[in-house]
This record gives sequence, structure tokens and C-alpha cells, in this order.
Amino acid sequence: LVHLDLKGAPPSLPYLLKVLTMSKELGATGVLLEWEDMFPWTGALQVVAASNHYSRKEVKELLEHCASLGLEVIPLVQTFGHLEFVLKHKEFGHLRDVAEMPESVCPCHNDTMSLVREIIDQVMALHTGALRLHIGCDEVFHLGECGQCLGAGRTSIFIDHVERVAQYTATVHKVTPIIWDDMLRNFMVEEMQPLAKLVEPMVWVYAEDVYRFVPSYTWDRYAQVFPHMWTASAFKGAHGETLVVPDSKRHLTNNLNWLQLMSEQEPKLSGGFRGIAITGWQRYDHFSVLCELLPAALPSLALLEGVCTSGSV
Repeated sequence: LVHLDLKGAPPSLPYLLKVLTMSKELGATGVLLEWEDMFPWTGALQVVAASNHYSRKEVKELLEHCASLGLEVIPLVQTFGHLEFVLKHKEFGHLRDVAEMPESVCPCHNDTMSLVREIIDQVMALHTGALRLHIGCDEVFHLGECGQCLGAGRTSIFIDHVERVAQYTATVHKVTPIIWDDMLRNFMVEEMQPLAKLVEPMVWVYAEDVYRFVPSYTWDRYAQVFPHMWTASAFKGAHGETLVVPDSKRHLTNNLNWLQLMSEQEPKLSGGFRGIAITGWQRYDHFSVLCELLPAALPSLALLEGVCTSGSV
């Protein structure tokens, strides 16, 4: 999968279509689309859409282009952490886990699930035919700090919310939920069991030494819970908030080490790996400065796509 992060310096539609065509020619089989405030939100969510957001017509044109190329589209929506683009607005500020911090939604608030359901519903209404939905859930730094959540364990709060969101996604929209894995890395097998066969974790590491962050014993635990998994490397936006051009050598080493790890760890998974996402972050979060711009990162993307397709440099 090629990941397109649209929360900063979003490309024009014609440019995006060219990037997708190039990616298909280089071996990509799908695209992970992170819309954030560039989606044409409506109703109560209209306030969170950027002034230059893509129109419904443009979204449909992009999705039709992907379909014509044979690229599977997996939309990515945040449903826990990294919800700054929603929670920064006064209309939704009361749903913050910490009043001064707009990053994470409070999972205990009565209105939280109605907000999450509305986000999912609007995205899925345009992504008809999608087989999977990435529901985020990474880097939930503020967790269990609000008055309503105090006293409950952070692990149970996290698992309960992810389970509710994933169940809604799977039962109402009939798609498989994907989540980032970082919040699970220190969980015990028993603690992750409510998510077994419900979500597919996407394990992300952008450093050269992948095993340093997800050692073999982590895979042992994951394999006892999840039949299928994904991995994620990066082609930009991973080695410094203000880089102008990606460090292609570091990205290449990371990707090659991921391919080696996947070959070593796949036998542990009853269903195997679904694939690898090559992420390209526009900025570290909604309030950060821009990382490397997409045009400067295309050589890095092309290099990694070639590696993923051939398995070697």
C-alpha cells in the first residue's frame, strides 16, 4: 500500500492521479488514504473541513481512478488519538480527554461514540465497496485522565473503546478494521484477546533496526491473538520534522529490514501478513510544521516500491 497523508500541503487532484498511476506502474496494489480535514465533511462535521478541502466530485474521481488502476483503497480515519482536526473546534472541545489538549477524545463521554460513528459513516458513504477501514488508534498519549475515566485502568479503557469502534465498523459497514499497533506493544495476550479476529494490527517502525522496537517476543504475543497482520515502513516524514528531502538510504534500510523480518515472523501467524504500507507523512500532527513535501519524496517512494515488488534493491 502507498500511504497518502493529506493533512498538510495537500496536492491537487491531477497531481495525485499521476502519483497513483506511477505507483501502480511500480507495483503498488493499494492506497491508504488519510483524509483528515481535506474530506468534504457535512452536517455537524462541516466545521472541521479545511477551506481548500477536496469536493465530493474530486473524491469520487480519485476513487474511480484507483478502481480503474486496480488499486484497493483503504480509507484511514482517526477515532481515538490524533483527532486534533476535530477537537480543536469549540463545537467538539468538550469531548477532549484533557481540556487543554485537543489530541485525544475521551472514550467515556456519552457523545464520543456518536461523533466517531458520524466520522466513519460519512467516510464510508463515499468509499462504497471498500473492504477495509483503518481506524487509527495510535499514540493515544492522554488516556484515562478525565474525571469520568479516572479510576479505570488505561489498558481496559483503550481496549474497550477500540472494541466498540471496531465492532461498529465491522457490523454496520461490513469492513475489516485495521489499527496501528503501538498501543498494544506492552499488552499481555489476555488483555488483547477482546480484539482477536476483530481487528488487524498494522505494525509500524520507521527506524533502521526494526527488531529494536518490535522484538521477536512481541511477535510471539501478537501471533497468539491476531491471525492476520500488516506492517508499515515510510518513504518520507519519519526522520525529522523539518527535513527538506528524505534520507533515502535510511528509508531503504528500514524497508529491507522489514522484508527480512516479515519472512522470519510470518510462519508464526496463522493467516500471515496482509501486506506492507509505505507511509508518507506530511507532518507529525495537525499542529506541526510540514515535513518533506511530496514532490521531493517521490524518488524515495519509487525506490521503496521497487524494493517491495522485487524483494531486493
